[in-house]
Amino acid sequence: MKIRTDFVTNSSSTSHVAVTIKSTKLMEILKKFKEYLESFGKGTISVSEDHFEFNRHEGSSLYLDLYDWGAPSEKTVISSCFRYHLEKLFIENSAHDDTAKKIISELKANEKEINETITDLYWLVDTGKWGECLEFDDEGDHLKYGDDILPIALEELDLYPFLLRSETYCATYHGGEYEYKEDIEWSGDPEEDE
Repeated sequence: MKIRTDFVTNSSSTSHVAVTIKSTKLMEILKKFKEYLESFGKGTISVSEDHFEFNRHEGSSLYLDLYDWGAPSEKTVISSCFRYHLEKLFIENSAHDDTAKKIISELKANEKEINETITDLYWLVDTGKWGECLEFDDEGDHLKYGDDILPIALEELDLYPFLLRSETYCATYHGGEYEYKEDIEWSGDPEEDE
């Protein structure tokens, strides 16, 4: 049995992606395409002399399927993760031209060297979803989302007219130290939480 907790499913209430990467090899590649990338990014992409920055808040005109984003869980996958998400951005925003293909090709061919030259990383993905389609568990007394049993009993459902699933993924690398965190939380109507 499924229960819909709002009229709109998969609608976003909060979203933010911020990525800053310092890598000499990455910048050697991206600086050649600076004008293209910054124009494509519509204010979300910046290619400077020593680092790449992507900063997308909710409301940006650059489309992005935020719920397919995460952060690299270890340093060895930063370059491939970066290439994957940039390629998805190109596809989702209909950038199928030769320049987009060339950027992705160069990133793929140089993944190892890009990873080896990374000195700093800040990668944050912060999402929130309202109005999820939920199911009852097998006993019928708790709600679940996918395989996750929510910490909300059936008798408490009237206290949660809206549910928010918040996901935060953060990866940082600085001074030779790599840190990765992920946090998934559920909360009720924010007006009641105030």
